[in-house]
Amino acid sequence: MRDNGDIDAWVRETMESTYHPCGSCRMGEDAMAVVDGQLKVRGIEGLR
Repeated sequence: MRDNGDIDAWVRETMESTYHPCGSCRMGEDAMAVVDGQLKVRGIEGLR
């Protein structure tokens, strides 16, 4: 049976960092921003 040290070592060896590229958009006031600082969608009135 594995002890906690073995499990900790396995997690450290096999884990990796990722991000979820879906469902996010650029915020800001520049031309590439999809939403502004108030989360209003640029170019579509009344949509947040």
